[in-house]
Amino acid sequence: MKRPARAHVFALIAALAVIVAVSALWLAHFRSYPRGTGFDDLTGIIVPFGLLFLVGVWLVVRAIVHHRFQWRVVTVIVAALALAYMQVAVYCGPVACFTAGSARLMGWFLVGGAVLAALVHHGVLNAFVGEKSHAA
Repeated sequence: MKRPARAHVFALIAALAVIVAVSALWLAHFRSYPRGTGFDDLTGIIVPFGLLFLVGVWLVVRAIVHHRFQWRVVTVIVAALALAYMQVAVYCGPVACFTAGSARLMGWFLVGGAVLAALVHHGVLNAFVGEKSHAA
């Protein structure tokens, strides 16, 4: 099924808006801890750039396997969870970013933000299902 180009543009803008919102929440969380608690400035920018990277990978994966199976909400959640968890596991191990410590819950922001961005992207794309595409 082809969607109009504006469906893809709106879906991308919506996913980027989710990244901005989650990144703002992360930075507020990041700034709430006093200096000397294991945070450095690099830790503060990992979530925003990690989410941008994950959305980029998400778009590539979705484009590659678009016609191989049907994207449903459960499929989107599982695929986004898997992609995000792989990034978190590479960065700080399987569980370190999900607990209090030097990474202080970074994993939850990355995984939650990636899943939310993927769901919003999916929802906006599906809002355009009934429209005709002008690209032939």
